Amino acid sequence: MAEIEPIRVGIGPADLDTDADGHADTAAVVEGPDLVLHTDLDGDGLADRTVRIGPDTFGPREVHWWAPWTWFE
Repeated sequence: MAEIEPIRVGIGPADLDTDADGHADTAAVVEGPDLVLHTDLDGDGLADRTVRIGPDTFGPREVHWWAPWTWFE
């Protein structure tokens, strides 16, 4: 079986420090209704983990008018 070369896409510099080590390691990109986080775990300049967060991630949320604390979700 042939090895597949990963596709490399430039997304810009990392601007978030998600592991609190003082160095930016994650770039946040908005793609349509989704937020995509590209994280470089080993500092080599390439994303090692990608997380997509969007409307389909959590499913529908129900807010009831009789429960005022749900307005602050």
